Amino acid sequence: MDNDRPVSPINGQPLPKGRQFTSETAREAAKKSNEKQALKRSLKECLLKELGKSRVMKDGRELTGREAMCEAAVAMSLKNPKFWELIRDTIGEKPVDKMDMSHAFIGDFDIVLDGEDGD
Repeated sequence: MDNDRPVSPINGQPLPKGRQFTSETAREAAKKSNEKQALKRSLKECLLKELGKSRVMKDGRELTGREAMCEAAVAMSLKNPKFWELIRDTIGEKPVDKMDMSHAFIGDFDIVLDGEDGD
């Protein structure tokens, strides 16, 4: 057994193995997190910049990156239903799961709402 491992002051159980959380390790973790967030931001900014640029298509039309992406997604939706779901969800027409409220539970009583008078 590891008798030299530190124990929790709360429950007396051995602390998990690994580096202890100190102010130094906290600074290192924060630095790594900040670097990852900066990378994500820069990738997002690059993509948004590219999507805003105009492009001349093979047929001579000029479209922004967003318009070209939408056109490609619509074309792909004719071949692959997943693209149709992507488009539908993106434009906010995702079907909502409707709850069946014809059967309700109130406390210990089971009430059926089917239009009967209860006589």
